[in-house]
Amino acid sequence: MRGTLRRLRAVGLILGVMAAAAAGGFLSNSLYRGGGEPSDTDAVRDGFFRAVPVGATATQGQETVIMATGELEPGTEGVFVLDVVTGKFKGEVINRTSRRFFAHYKYDNVLKDLEAETVKNPKFLMVTGLCGTVQGARGFKIGSSIIYIAEVNSGNVVAYALPWEAGAIGAARPLNYPLTPIDKFKFRDTLR
Repeated sequence: MRGTLRRLRAVGLILGVMAAAAAGGFLSNSLYRGGGEPSDTDAVRDGFFRAVPVGATATQGQETVIMATGELEPGTEGVFVLDVVTGKFKGEVINRTSRRFFAHYKYDNVLKDLEAETVKNPKFLMVTGLCGTVQGARGFKIGSSIIYIAEVNSGNVVAYALPWEAGAIGAARPLNYPLTPIDKFKFRDTLR
């Protein structure tokens, strides 16, 4: 008798979870579609179990170089490298069609921007973050990401915009963009 009750509870639990998933799929699908007309697709697959696209960025650093990735537009990202020895910054974007780097970023004034030209052993951090606007502070169009570079000894952080034109990923010719500082702040008071 106990074994039968356990099996019935297990079956009931499984059916309850499946019913909740199906109900969640229908609810999610109707909310996702704006609650208007019914969808022609499978609501469970496109609703509750629908894959949600996520953007991921990565940052990795060694003693002499820091590398980060950042999104420029949905489905397109670039790789950006800060040479810690020289303070120079470069970035590249791969063309989807040719599968070759075609958009190039270059900037030589990172040390000056961070007020770290006189710092004996500069220590840098670099990360990317998403930016909610496509219009830059100085009127140029920018990509979806901002690059933040910090120098630990000077206590400064500078935000750099990545100029980008939507749809540029299909360009047949090489594109050259400047890395553009847009703002900065000091996270630590220093005695220099």
